[in-house]
Amino acid sequence: MSDHFIQEVIEAETITITTDHEASSYGVPVCLIDGELQDDVDGLRACMAALGWKQADLAERTGKTLPAVGSYLYNRRPVPAEVWLVLRDALREK
Repeated sequence: MSDHFIQEVIEAETITITTDHEASSYGVPVCLIDGELQDDVDGLRACMAALGWKQADLAERTGKTLPAVGSYLYNRRPVPAEVWLVLRDALREK
């Protein structure tokens, strides 16, 4: 993740995780930054940056393995709905 991307996330007005978007299908949430749809990798990285989480933090909080989290971050597997929901809840608490 580049320093420029992290700075953009910090400056973002809002990060929203929602199923109320045309790109959401089968109940899987999508990530929007300032209303713009993000792909899974960018959305996941943005949420983690905003929360100050590392891969191990995401794995611990979602109950996923570290290799599974890595597979989401390198676009080898789609991010499951339950991971997005944990991130959504954590962002709301922040």
